[in-house]
Amino acid sequence: MFHFVRKYRKLSQQQLAIKLNVNQSTISKVELGIHFPSALLLRRMEQFMNSSIRELAILSR
Repeated sequence: MFHFVRKYRKLSQQQLAIKLNVNQSTISKVELGIHFPSALLLRRMEQFMNSSIRELAILSR
């Protein structure tokens, strides 16, 4: 889902990380499936995209 959002908004991992107030390595680890995003990070993603996580998950399939 993070990869989908990033590509949809045409952002690099670093740019998305800045917008979500996390490290670029966090975005990378989430995209690779190494790290599961925290509830806070998921909430920030919802706010950034103005959409629910559920909606984003459906769109990213």
